[in-house]
Amino acid sequence: MYMKLLFFTPFFVKLFFTPLLVIMFLLSNCQNREEAPHVKHAHQEINKFKKTALEKYDVSLIAQGRALGEKINGLSLTFHTREEKSLDEMRNLIVHLATDFLMQINSNNEIKKYLVEYPFDIKNLNLIILSSDLKKNSPENLESSKEKIATAILIKNNLCYSTKNDDEENFQETFQEALEKVQSTQSQLTK
Repeated sequence: MYMKLLFFTPFFVKLFFTPLLVIMFLLSNCQNREEAPHVKHAHQEINKFKKTALEKYDVSLIAQGRALGEKINGLSLTFHTREEKSLDEMRNLIVHLATDFLMQINSNNEIKKYLVEYPFDIKNLNLIILSSDLKKNSPENLESSKEKIATAILIKNNLCYSTKNDDEENFQETFQEALEKVQSTQSQLTK
């Protein structure tokens, strides 16, 4: 009985509802603001690439970030794949995602004027790919799963791959080294 009365006292209303109303007012005002043109263009490019990545590589965009001031300084994308991949497969995937996204950004004439640096370069792009195959996490598949790459990270022109095996060292290479390996593999396949 006392608890029911407490919720209707003027003290309770002032203490809880006033801050709640102020927060709701501020949030509604923030949502009504129009995005700056460079933010809008960055968001459009990411959304466009999200569809391309899903259709072409079967990866889902799960997070995004932007380094913005008055212009676009950097973009970050995090993808998830449901298929476990070997080192070569993950390298191939992250190189293709990065080069495709850079080509898309640099071929868009509308976004060029909003880039801090044109052409938009690999050093302005952060990419993360997380892989998990829930079917393979069963006890009988754990050993083969340890050799697969769990995470690939591209930050400032450097790639780092980590496996599901905690005992193994992470593998690192520059983006240029990875690109050369992917191109070499592709040229061998076409011979």
